Order: sequence, then C-alpha cells, then structure tokens
Amino acid sequence: RGDAYDRQGILPALAALKDPRSVPLILAFAMRANTHPDARHAAVGALRAYGSTAVWRQLVDTGAVRPELRGALIDLADSVALSDARVSAALGSWALELLDSDEGGENLRAAVRLGARLRPHDAVPVLVRFLSDSSQGGAAAVELVRLTGVESAPPLMPWTEPGRALAQHFWEAWLAAHGTRYEVVRPDVGERAYQAWFRRVLERERL
Repeated sequence: RGDAYDRQGILPALAALKDPRSVPLILAFAMRANTHPDARHAAVGALRAYGSTAVWRQLVDTGAVRPELRGALIDLADSVALSDARVSAALGSWALELLDSDEGGENLRAAVRLGARLRPHDAVPVLVRFLSDSSQGGAAAVELVRLTGVESAPPLMPWTEPGRALAQHFWEAWLAAHGTRYEVVRPDVGERAYQAWFRRVLERERL
C-alpha cells in the first residue's frame, strides 16, 4: 500500500465527498505512526472541510490522547471549531501548552493567535515568556498590546532581535508590577492601543 505520505493525494477527494463513513478512516490515517507530518496536516484539513462541529469534537477527542495531532488542530482551527465551547476550550489550552514548551514548529503563529483569543487572561504571562522566540516573538508582542491596551510598549519593531529583547524587558517588568491583577481590555480598546503603538513604531523607523 506504499508509504503513508503517498496517500495524501486521496484526501481532497474524500473531503469533497463529505461522507460520514470516511471520518473514522481519515482519523485512523492521521493517527498512524508512519504518517508523515504533512500528510497528517492534510488529513486534519480534509476533516475540517466537512464543516461539522461533530467532526471537530471527534478531532479534539482524538487529540486529547494523541498529542501529535494537536499542532495541526491548532493550525487549522476555523470558525466552526471556535464556535463550539468544548472544542475551543481544548484548542486554547493546547495553544498555550505549545507556547510554553520547547517544541517549536510551524504552528506557533496560530498558537499565539488562538491562545490570545481563547484564553486571553491566561495567555498574557505565557506570551511574555514567549517573547524571546526568534520566529514568533514579535507576534506575541503585538498580542500583548492588544490584550492589555498598553500602548506605551517600546516603539521598536519586535520582529528584530534588539526589538524582542527590549519588548521582553518591558513586558517582564510590567508583569512583575501587575502580577495577576491585570485586566484584559475589550477588543476595540486593544485595537486602538495597537494602532497607537504601531504608529510610534513606524515613526521611530523613519528616524
């Protein structure tokens, strides 16, 4: 039957059919030990195409016992997944666990986004610790401004090494001063703070 990765080509066809009988077959393929990570990601994508809360619940139930699926679930979470309380609770927890681990990988940007959206208060200290990450530390700095409404963060691009270091120093001091007493601001307040902060960043870049 060939290497598991070679089966990736049939997944779009199964997704297009949306036959409920295919769900356990695709799940079994995703869980196989020899399934290539790209093919596992494609399998989750095929199941996402069903647009079904019930299928997403099967996915997170499987992810609860098969951690290797969680990265793909975080990366591919859509509005159907996020509309279900049980699914979104699992995804939010796994996103923060991924950011607090040393695993790395391609799912970190999605983990930053989901953690901030689904577990905003819990995400703040995790994002502060994650600021040193060379690939997505800048995204964490942006989410911190949006979550806290603190527009006085350093006006330096946090996607550069000096910018990340300065952001980390600022946010660690901020968190030490506030402890757990901080509040997550409304999205509109956070967006205004982000826009004000980013204008300062751009002004600094022009100097």
